[in-house]
Amino acid sequence: MERIGEIISRVMTREGYEKRSRQGPIYDLWPQVVGGLLAEKCRPIAIQKGVLIVQVDDSVWMHELQIQKYQILERLWELAGKDEVSDIRWTARGHRPPPHRHTRRTLSPERPSRPLTPDERAWIEAVASQVQDGELGDIVRRVLMRYLRAPQRGGDRHDRPPDPSGSSDQPL
Repeated sequence: MERIGEIISRVMTREGYEKRSRQGPIYDLWPQVVGGLLAEKCRPIAIQKGVLIVQVDDSVWMHELQIQKYQILERLWELAGKDEVSDIRWTARGHRPPPHRHTRRTLSPERPSRPLTPDERAWIEAVASQVQDGELGDIVRRVLMRYLRAPQRGGDRHDRPPDPSGSSDQPL
């Protein structure tokens, strides 16, 4: 049986949340740092040895950002502190839109999602209620619902979810 951590990790990676969580506050603060318009044209992708690497849509926006580089750094330091980033580099190489700009993927008609059973809903609520942080509990709830509703993938699903009380030998 697959562990819940593996399920959450796989779904978060597929949906693009893994990269965001690694970048932490800088990713979250980026629209406040550069403003809404520029945030649509560029996004932080990594921090390497104190240098924030920012993907930019094209060379015109890269030039504009280079002109504003020190104002952006000052604003970033003001909001996030000077500890993590000492410089910014712009790149258009390998540019892809962030996950939240993609349209949602839909399941093909021949493999529709299925409704959850009452037992599955109860299990999801039992697992999510064990999470202390309310926002994280909601995320766990959504991930588990998505996982259980997905079409069966080559036998990696089970007929019923594990017992959330931990009394069975099935891992959560």
